Amino acid sequence: MDNGHNILNLAAFMKDTRMVGPGLRDAIWVQGCSIKCPGCANQAYQPHEQRVLMPVEQILAHLSLRKGKIDGITILGGEPTEHPRFDDIIEDFHTSGMVVNFSTKDYEIFSKKPSEFFAKIGSIGFSISSIEDFNLVVQNIRYIIYDFNNKIKFHIIM
Repeated sequence: MDNGHNILNLAAFMKDTRMVGPGLRDAIWVQGCSIKCPGCANQAYQPHEQRVLMPVEQILAHLSLRKGKIDGITILGGEPTEHPRFDDIIEDFHTSGMVVNFSTKDYEIFSKKPSEFFAKIGSIGFSISSIEDFNLVVQNIRYIIYDFNNKIKFHIIM
């Protein structure tokens, strides 16, 4: 029985964009975010409600047809890291040959994930709505630079 772990609840999908990461890429926005930032640009994507249920395998099939046409995929939200199979989805997209970027408000992600996880990431975008948020991101970026010693690009969205 599928408990939803092999399904993404998509709020939106866009092909061929340069707005959500480096190069030409496809973008998916997942539905659902419990953080509920004040002034969120995607408030319609916050409720944990069913939108478009898409099997991960279908997205992977789409990406296989896009190889050579795009530079990668960006996952936005909502909050992508809240998906119960987020790490596996990153692995799946990475294994498919895509450069995977994602955007998050989870500033503590570096202390929650092993260094192997970040080796699969092209860049991480952080949504920041206050100086306190900025300070949290800076503290956590130091954590990954010093403890994981990975080369990851960071994008700070204010």
